[in-house]
Amino acid sequence: MMELIAESTPCYSLKLTLAMLSRYSPPALDRVEDEAYARAFLCRGGAELAIVRQVRGSSFKIQCTSRSAAELAARTLSFTLDLEGFYRSIRDPVLKAAASRLRGLRVKTSPTAFEAIAESIVEQQISLRAAVKVKERLVKALGEKLAYRGSVYYTFPSQEAVAAASVGELRGLGLPKRRAECLKRVAELQLEDLPGKPPDLIVSELTEVKGVGEWTAKLAAARMGRLTVLPASDLGLRKAVGALYLGRLASRREVEEIAEGWGSLKALAAFYLIAYWMGGGHGLQ
Repeated sequence: MMELIAESTPCYSLKLTLAMLSRYSPPALDRVEDEAYARAFLCRGGAELAIVRQVRGSSFKIQCTSRSAAELAARTLSFTLDLEGFYRSIRDPVLKAAASRLRGLRVKTSPTAFEAIAESIVEQQISLRAAVKVKERLVKALGEKLAYRGSVYYTFPSQEAVAAASVGELRGLGLPKRRAECLKRVAELQLEDLPGKPPDLIVSELTEVKGVGEWTAKLAAARMGRLTVLPASDLGLRKAVGALYLGRLASRREVEEIAEGWGSLKALAAFYLIAYWMGGGHGLQ
């Protein structure tokens, strides 16, 4: 293991980021260990490990088996996100309160387009808790393993591993038949150039895939770091907006109308509002 020092953009709370991450990501993939983030990434040489600890402010110590793993960890933890610019742009009072309570919270950026899309497909039409369980089984069944100091770490499954799995195998992990078929279709696509495309083009290309609707495509685009998109039909977002603004469940149209006051980074604003709502207006515990 080598040890590197890395810098993020200003205003970073790894503690808050990991508290939120642990609510929507499978623990076999994104590990939280003593206020550190640990994850195995699939690199050219196979599975590589990175363990990230915040030293102080925007300085981080990364223990890693390769520089590639360190770079992927920094990307996953959104080290380059301009949070201060986001905070300065906020005019909406509810969003301002959320940002004040959750200062330093960062959203996870998927290290690959396939991971972004696959996680979004798994989350279709089921609760967050159920989705985490399915993703956990998927990671353990098809991800590559890496052992370090008595612990086993898993990568997210490669496209090749998912493409090689049968629909029956994927269904055995908890995916309905149509969702399993959709996941295999995506695994067979060329996705390397997708994250570099404009958000609208990412969404339009993904919705051409049978089984990928607008919600899935927008959520995947947001996971790729395209934070200007807004998955307005998301039930969790509708609940959060309803509770924080209306006192009842919000409709998709109401979410879109209210989001007009959130500035350009609507997916990031939505993430903050959901986290704020999940914490009962008191931040994350």
